Amino acid sequence: MKMLSPKTKTSLRSLLAGMSLFFAGAKMSAQASPNDDKAPTPIVKRVVSNADKLAISYSPLCEELESNLPFCYLDKGIPTIGCGVHFGDFSQLKNLKAIKITLKSGKSISLKKEKYGELKKMAAANWQDPKTYSLFPYIEKAENTTLEKCTGSMPTPKMKSWNGCIFIIPYSTLEKANSAAIYSKIESAQKCHPNLFQLPPTAQMVVLDLIYNLGYQKYKENFPNFQNAVKQNNLENMKKECSSKNARRYEARCILMDSAIFCQKYCSKKSENEIKKIHQNTYTNSKLSPKLEKKLWHLVNLYTPKNHSWAMNKMKGNIQSSVKEH
Repeated sequence: MKMLSPKTKTSLRSLLAGMSLFFAGAKMSAQASPNDDKAPTPIVKRVVSNADKLAISYSPLCEELESNLPFCYLDKGIPTIGCGVHFGDFSQLKNLKAIKITLKSGKSISLKKEKYGELKKMAAANWQDPKTYSLFPYIEKAENTTLEKCTGSMPTPKMKSWNGCIFIIPYSTLEKANSAAIYSKIESAQKCHPNLFQLPPTAQMVVLDLIYNLGYQKYKENFPNFQNAVKQNNLENMKKECSSKNARRYEARCILMDSAIFCQKYCSKKSENEIKKIHQNTYTNSKLSPKLEKKLWHLVNLYTPKNHSWAMNKMKGNIQSSVKEH
């Protein structure tokens, strides 16, 4: 399975700050001529595939909707990390690093979301240095291990604390595991929908999110109307048929579909900023309103220009086609 290049991985970490590396690829230096020591080294950009672009766009949204848990937990009895990744399904992940934490007798560790920062510090700490233990006085022992050895009793995502051994997951492991899961679902989406990359960017994300959230088999069995809408490039019907049990997630998909629909409808008449205002005004009284869900709306505002560019390019393509026909 294709994994992200080091440069693309770096871009994932900067997405929420502006996604400025959306179309950037990993840079490779071409060797200068041996006969010209002073020849400047040209820079060649790696071509970023459509799958890369979708993975880079979807990653921060996936973290927002799934939560990126920095510890090993049980999801329906299956060991899981990060954004709901059943890491046992991916052989290439088995040797990635994890930290086994043994707590002192009578001590517990907080698993509340607001404490994830401390868990991340724990995962990045140098446990070979005895002084590190003074920073976490409730820890008896910390050992380096691998995902393959993350077994035994584990907390569930809803638990607020845990008083047994726990596996803390470093950021680099989370990044690779989340990436593997996303690329796997993109592969499934392409298998089901050969026209996936002909859809607006946020519509692609809705297809991916349904498959990521439900699993490919449930998606295939339970969403025939949505699948037909995708095949027909019918954005309105895609919005109508993308519902699921998770109300917040469903409304997030509606927001993404509306971004695509508004750009398709207004792109020839209004600027990106005007479309953003129309979009946000539509959700003023929603549970996912810009006021209540600032982070989600920040992401949508980053995606809207991509929908706008897609719609403009499609319109230009249609104009060019009609000119050729005449």
